[in-house]
Amino acid sequence: MINSELGALIREGKTSREIKKVFKDFTLSKEYFIKQGYKESTAKRYLAKVKINDKNKPEQKTAVKVSKVESALTARRITGGKLVKYLWTSPHANFDRVLLDTSALGYKTTLEIINAAKEVIIIEAVLAEMDKKKIVTKTTIDAMTLAKNVREYSKKILLETEKYEMVPFKGLEENMYCDDVIIQYMSLMPRGSRVTLLTADILLANKAKMHGFEYIVYSPCGFDVTSL
Repeated sequence: MINSELGALIREGKTSREIKKVFKDFTLSKEYFIKQGYKESTAKRYLAKVKINDKNKPEQKTAVKVSKVESALTARRITGGKLVKYLWTSPHANFDRVLLDTSALGYKTTLEIINAAKEVIIIEAVLAEMDKKKIVTKTTIDAMTLAKNVREYSKKILLETEKYEMVPFKGLEENMYCDDVIIQYMSLMPRGSRVTLLTADILLANKAKMHGFEYIVYSPCGFDVTSL
């Protein structure tokens, strides 16, 4: 006897994990479908369909996650009677692949972007700057938060090798300012593979904009968009 409920779940787009919630003994094999009463041709077709469902569902979840992150982070808020946006991006900013600036480690919003990104690139000049920021020299909340996050993410960068890519680039000249090294690095990348700069430094974002690079910049004070 054909198990019609199994076929209905597959046609609805259910994944193998979702099917297992209903059929505890479900296995992703042609033989399983045949045991449920399906002909071999139908078994092959349903097996292929479940594999497609498994492949597409994670991508959909990722897309929804990224979409929610982007919409939440770029949300505008009313502050003091003004419409304020805290995150500003270039037209084609890519949230999946970002180039890290040290300042981005100082705020919850930019940390959320880092955590959601698929790839985060850190050049050696930024690592050197992080090394200076890991020790608190100013007893302000911002400085202490940055130092704490630098220490925490130094471990993540070391351990999560698939996500964080370290590049041994300190600039083409001696003792270059870190922001200038970042811009120089972006200018040396092939146009088709350039990353999006992630920063909380508005002047650095302006430099990126001047050179035609993509950027995501966070301002804790926000951007007044009522006059734009």
